[in-house]
Amino acid sequence: MLLFEDVDTVFVDETEFYSQLNKLCLVTKVPILMTASNFEYVSRHLLPILNKHKDQFTFECISYQARRPETRDLLTLCLFIKLFEGYVAQVLEPLPSLDSRAIEQMVE
Repeated sequence: MLLFEDVDTVFVDETEFYSQLNKLCLVTKVPILMTASNFEYVSRHLLPILNKHKDQFTFECISYQARRPETRDLLTLCLFIKLFEGYVAQVLEPLPSLDSRAIEQMVE
């Protein structure tokens, strides 16, 4: 698989990026994954190029809006990192109540 991150960030000296990406799509046998923060920019600049050759390869656009993780989830992750890295000596069986305050005290 080929991964291209932030395909909506094209600099002045990379004016041929989209046309070269299109050529790559035409010849590659592996899946290509592209990420972008600005879907409107991609839909104006990259999608028209890809649509010209849609009979030669298939592509799908998926829009995903990331959300900020909950504090509880972040604190739980920090706790597990501390456990796996050996900073917490005792094994927690079963895990205590995972309310935010309890986790904050364990992570501190």
